[in-house]
Amino acid sequence: KPAEPAVEELRRLARLARENPDPVFRVSAEQVLLYTNPAGEKLGPEWGCSVGRRVSAALREIVSTAWGEGAVAEHTVVFGSRVYWLTVAPSVADGYVNIYARDITEHKKAKEALREAEQEFQAIFDHTSDGIFLLDLETRKFALGNQSCLRLLGYTEEEFVNLGIPDLHLPADLPFIYAEIAEFLNGR
Repeated sequence: KPAEPAVEELRRLARLARENPDPVFRVSAEQVLLYTNPAGEKLGPEWGCSVGRRVSAALREIVSTAWGEGAVAEHTVVFGSRVYWLTVAPSVADGYVNIYARDITEHKKAKEALREAEQEFQAIFDHTSDGIFLLDLETRKFALGNQSCLRLLGYTEEEFVNLGIPDLHLPADLPFIYAEIAEFLNGR
């Protein structure tokens, strides 16, 4: 006989955690791992977790905090060489805490690389003897100028950012300058 719609819906919902590509854990109030999905099973040894046993000290602290606060909390933790973002959702009435993990290692590395690149750009921008400016291509106003640029043109930073291309060039030169900007925007 076919399964009732409610039973079938429960089966589909049960697959939700199992099919999740990110680790999912359910930990009891006694800090024992009750469930993990296949992605969590792969991390079990590294995280010091196996079903039926107490979770690692790091997770015990997180579970205790979530249990005490009774509210969803988020944490960043390092296990081995990987960084994880954890969403910890206690279900106090049911006696467990769900932990949803996401590996954010590559995101963190990319963020750090971007920060380093920005610092390098800023150092070059600030310390070069060449005048460098940034132009807002939509408004055609200057967004920023380094100290060499400001010194060369004789403006303060506050004055410079209120200027546009027509303020620094002869009217006869503007069509050529605007054509150059258009070519740049078109990738030529």
